[in-house]
Amino acid sequence: MIKKRHGKMMMVMVLVMTLLMNVTLYAAGESGAIMSAGNQNSYVIKNDGSLWGWGGHYSGNGTGHREETITPVKILDSVKAVSSAAHSAVAVKKDNTLWAWGYFSGTLNGSQRPTYLTPTQILDDVILAAAGDDYILALKSDHTLWLCGDMYLGDGTSTKADTSSGFVQVMSDVKSMHAGTGTVFVIKDDDTLWGWGDNSDAQLGNMTDVGDTSTDAELSATYILDDVKFVSNSSSIVIAVRLDNSLYSWGTGGSNGIYTKDGWVEEVGSPYKVMDNVLMGTMCSNGSGVLVVKTDATLWGWDGQWNDEGDRQTPYKYADNVLSVSNGERHAVVVKKDGTLWTMGGNYRYGLGYDSDESWYTPLTKILDNVQDAPVSWAAQEVEEAIGRLLIPENLQGNYEQSITREEFCILAIQMIEVKSGMDIADYISAKGLTMAASDTFTDTSNADILAAKTLGITDGTSPTTFEPTKQLTREQAAKFLSATARAVGKAIEANAPAYADVEAIANWAKPYVGYVYNVNVMKGVGGNRFDPSGGYQRQQAFITMNRLFDSIDTVSMN
Repeated sequence: MIKKRHGKMMMVMVLVMTLLMNVTLYAAGESGAIMSAGNQNSYVIKNDGSLWGWGGHYSGNGTGHREETITPVKILDSVKAVSSAAHSAVAVKKDNTLWAWGYFSGTLNGSQRPTYLTPTQILDDVILAAAGDDYILALKSDHTLWLCGDMYLGDGTSTKADTSSGFVQVMSDVKSMHAGTGTVFVIKDDDTLWGWGDNSDAQLGNMTDVGDTSTDAELSATYILDDVKFVSNSSSIVIAVRLDNSLYSWGTGGSNGIYTKDGWVEEVGSPYKVMDNVLMGTMCSNGSGVLVVKTDATLWGWDGQWNDEGDRQTPYKYADNVLSVSNGERHAVVVKKDGTLWTMGGNYRYGLGYDSDESWYTPLTKILDNVQDAPVSWAAQEVEEAIGRLLIPENLQGNYEQSITREEFCILAIQMIEVKSGMDIADYISAKGLTMAASDTFTDTSNADILAAKTLGITDGTSPTTFEPTKQLTREQAAKFLSATARAVGKAIEANAPAYADVEAIANWAKPYVGYVYNVNVMKGVGGNRFDPSGGYQRQQAFITMNRLFDSIDTVSMN
């Protein structure tokens, strides 16, 4: 159900109330993030793997004391992901150990409701983690989800994890998750979004049971939406980005309502499309601010304190060349594509990372260089798995949103064959009775991996004498590369293209390859039953699909 706002007076009242209220604006619960802003602290990972933080830190800032830190200080080394909550934070190190500091609900390391003033290891074999206000989510390498703290287990009972000693396994086949404000959100391996917990503001996409805390929807993992790659929520609004980069929103919106493509509304009881071309977004805890990064790397926001004019009732562009964003209390933290970290908003709890008396708004200001490059949250788990399997050479571990080139895909293909076969590629080619292509096969490259891929029939040149190694791949070309790589290890790849809505846009030569990668669950559509054959293909997407291809190959044939 959608209820539209009526009258100019309502908008004026909302604007005045938002400016006067001492609201709590922070987004907890990111997983797989290179930076995270909570209501009392903010954190970012630099290129050398060091974790830095600043802010109020009243429950411990990870450096041994509770006092505020106005400018960033180093907290931990060898970190690959961080997540901040209201009174605590967790970090996943490069060795897949989970570390925590601050105040926690439940039992950790044998202590009930401990407070750690310095980072303390609490779990092993973790690839993603998310910190909620009173609970922690941890995703292990076998795709099982574990929960600790003051949150329902999602098993249909009223049991909470803090009644047990430590972490409890609650779900399997999980890709990523978000520790929402009172509500758990999980994206499973099949890209479906599920949730359980607080539904008082229709966070679960279910208006029927709003206000009833004993419903099955709140106590059991409940299906919400399909084709999802990213989710974030406040106490009263949820946003999700689908595979086709469309942004959906739902919830009651609290006192501020929800912006939709149909205008400003008070409540949306089920997922409702807001806009297109969105990569990720972040919510304030009370729903009074949304910030999103679009596919053209621009930062947009609406209905928040991120400007000097009060509320903006329609999306407003703030910056270009943005990679990621996170909300904190009255402030936002932004990472740009050049590896710089910026903040904007107020310095209410020293969230800006520099000394300022401004409690409500300052424009975007750079505070750090050399911030770590990382895959986006929806890709983090599978990319990390691929790196752990040695499928991604170290020199390709970066610029994750950059389009993959023909040369880079050849490098990935050959690396995968070497890992899967346990043989050097020259030995593998010899064992198949083939002769390596000559170094002068192409006039524009003599790359050994390209020549090996040519020898194995994975790729041809773009002409009899040229390869165009830096040319970027489309999705249908990527499907051919993946299929041909499977054929090179002895797999039969004959298949028909599935009945995508845009199947007629897929080139005839590409249809068998699109069918094969679909059948083996390596590469699917972009949502809305579309394949988008001419769309771009990012490095992180290539890493994910090569990792899935690795899983789909049981044995390597020399025939």
